[in-house]
Amino acid sequence: MERISQKENSSGEEKTQQESKTSSSFPEIMNLEIASSQLAAHFASLLLLRERRDDALEVAMMGLRIARSSGDIFSEACLRKIIGVVLLKLRRGEKARKHLGKALILFSKLRSSHGRASCFLILGHVNLQGLKYNGAETCFVNAREAYHDANHLPAEVVAARWSATVAGKLPRGGKERRRSRLIEARRLQGMLNRQKSKRKFVMRWQGSLLTLSLEWPTISTTTGRRYS
Repeated sequence: MERISQKENSSGEEKTQQESKTSSSFPEIMNLEIASSQLAAHFASLLLLRERRDDALEVAMMGLRIARSSGDIFSEACLRKIIGVVLLKLRRGEKARKHLGKALILFSKLRSSHGRASCFLILGHVNLQGLKYNGAETCFVNAREAYHDANHLPAEVVAARWSATVAGKLPRGGKERRRSRLIEARRLQGMLNRQKSKRKFVMRWQGSLLTLSLEWPTISTTTGRRYS
């Protein structure tokens, strides 16, 4: 009887271990899908920086399919943003606008001011490429405000300067708006210069559009502003 009970106990333990392995395999699969989609986002960014635009688009689209199948909306938002940048570089503005619009919605759901800001910045250049100056100005202003919420002062300087540049192209009131935007951009640049001793910023750090647009966005549940 004791041998029988021991066999039953051992078989029960084996079943429990098998069940635990089976149940734990599902989150591992999900994590693998998430890791794969995020890896695709980083690899696509690298390919884009090397000017391999078609390859970057192919990798990003593959990552997007993985992200959507796993329900990973953060990776989906990042990949759609990257796809938007690639399409902008390929001068396919309307398709870029669709992906960036969806990325903007997802970053808003995630409460990522940083992600929203980079989408607005790229959308501004999509509009600029299509000579839609009013839309471009609105996007750059929105980008500046979102970068402010994300506490990203160097990027805020860039967005403020682009809004000033585009304002000068507007037929009505463009000069006045350009002047006020330049004053604001210089004020922000002055703040950035004063932070040099406290933070590791280069004196006149501006960054390129590509560098800013490919930054990995942060997610925050608050919009606390560290400067004004």
